[in-house]
Amino acid sequence: MKNNITITALIGGLTLVATSARAFDSGSDGSYGPLNITNNTLLPMPPNGIFNCTTITVASNATLTFLPNSLNTPVYLLAQGDIVITGSIDVSGQNSQYLAAYSAAGPGGFAGGSAPLAGQPAGAGRGPGGGVSPGAQYNPPNRSGNFNYGNLLLVPLLGGSGGAGYSTTIGPGSGGGGGGAILLSSSSAVRITGAIRSRGGNGYGVPQGGGEYTGTGSGGGIRVVAPVVSGNGTLDVSTVNNGAAGGRIRVDCPPQSISLSLVGGSSSIGRSMFVFPPNNPRLYFVNAAGQAIDPATLSAVTVSLPAGTNLVQNFSLRGENFLGDVPVTVVAAPDNGTPFTNSIVLRFPTNTLTTVTVTVPLTLAPNQNNAINAYARYGVQP
Repeated sequence: MKNNITITALIGGLTLVATSARAFDSGSDGSYGPLNITNNTLLPMPPNGIFNCTTITVASNATLTFLPNSLNTPVYLLAQGDIVITGSIDVSGQNSQYLAAYSAAGPGGFAGGSAPLAGQPAGAGRGPGGGVSPGAQYNPPNRSGNFNYGNLLLVPLLGGSGGAGYSTTIGPGSGGGGGGAILLSSSSAVRITGAIRSRGGNGYGVPQGGGEYTGTGSGGGIRVVAPVVSGNGTLDVSTVNNGAAGGRIRVDCPPQSISLSLVGGSSSIGRSMFVFPPNNPRLYFVNAAGQAIDPATLSAVTVSLPAGTNLVQNFSLRGENFLGDVPVTVVAAPDNGTPFTNSIVLRFPTNTLTTVTVTVPLTLAPNQNNAINAYARYGVQP
């Protein structure tokens, strides 16, 4: 029995600050150099997901996709100079797969649940709004992914949740993967005449009687931050109409006319001119079933438990840079079957930034992988 520990996703509290176009800095140190995409490219992601570029261009008829890193972080495309997208960037979730163990999410998103195999129950979709199986026939809304933990500002950056696996009349399939999460920021300008897509993966099944499908992944998250945002291109976080939710789009820039087409889910335009806010709240595991976890790790952590181990195990969770009481949901999601959930409250001082650590018991499913995640919703401001 294995227990997979992943870096947590959280919604953090912050104060919005608008800065002038002249003063804005994307945060790129230029160490990656220019990123010039002239043909279809699968680009491996750095361990933290951040590309520190001088300039970024994606040429017409070229599509840029990403090979996720170990922690499946979001994609951060930061540039000192202009970002020009005339082709396309795609971080969409994988469509449902016949007899598959899961469907991959886009980077920063959450995978679709497994197909029911050999008498086992189907896997629930991963993520805070993951779809649940079994459910009523013809793809009920709860079988598909829901972007219920995202916020209008997309800070922190968060992808979509996966759909649940299901056994349709033409066979079992995995749920669609959630769309990924991507941020583009330039110290000068972002021009998009092509497309950036973070769509939820389609369900698998038979389009009859309303459609008997596996769960569909929800759309992901796209954020653009720059002094000038121009072009008539498309930002797309949509999903097929099988009960799944669309994702989130956020464009932050000084007052100007925006001609981009914003498709799917919800979208907003504001003047929150930062990429990473100061004193960003953080939520992470420091111990899993007796194994210490380095808070600075940039690789996935797997804890193997021998046969006969107690299925109730303790996990130590730490929060920092929060204020007041913070509700947290901790989830142990097995490959097959229903996740186990434990809801707690982290209690912080109301006037001092500090860290709080708590121990949370979780019940694991036997003889399979269990992915452990924690989610918090705290002080979101649009």
